Amino acid sequence: LLLPFFFAFTYTYFTGQSLGLLKIFELNIMTSNNHIKGNIPLQFYITYLIFLTFLGSIKILKQYDHEKISTRKYFMILFLLFVNSITVLLLIPGSSSEILIISAIPLSYLMSNFFLSLKSRFWGELLYFIMFADVITLQLLM
Repeated sequence: LLLPFFFAFTYTYFTGQSLGLLKIFELNIMTSNNHIKGNIPLQFYITYLIFLTFLGSIKILKQYDHEKISTRKYFMILFLLFVNSITVLLLIPGSSSEILIISAIPLSYLMSNFFLSLKSRFWGELLYFIMFADVITLQLLM
C-alpha cells in the first residue's frame, strides 16, 4: 500500500523536488470538490442508496447470529471498507464522487443479501426497479 509513496518520495528526494511533492499532496487533499452539492439527481440516488443500505443493514444484523463464520468475516471486512470509504468522502475535502465506487463493493454484497432475503417478491422487484431507473436517469442526465 505504501510502496508507490515510497517510490515517489525516493525519486523526489534524489532529484531535489521533495517540497514540490509535498505541495502536490497538500493540494490534492485540501482542494474542495463539490460534485455532489449541486447535483439533485445524484443526491436523490445517494439518498435512495442510503435508504437501501439502512434496510439491508437491519436485515443482515438480524441474520448475523445465524450465518457461517466465513460469512461474518466477509461482512466485517466489507463493512470496514464501506466505513473507510464514507469516512474519506466526508472528512477529506479533496475526495470526490469517485470514492463512491469503492463503497459500491460492500454495498453490492449488502443489497444482494437484502434482495435475496425479502419474502415478498413485489417489494423486492419494486425497490430494485426504482434503483435501476435511478441509474438509467443518472446516465441520461449526466
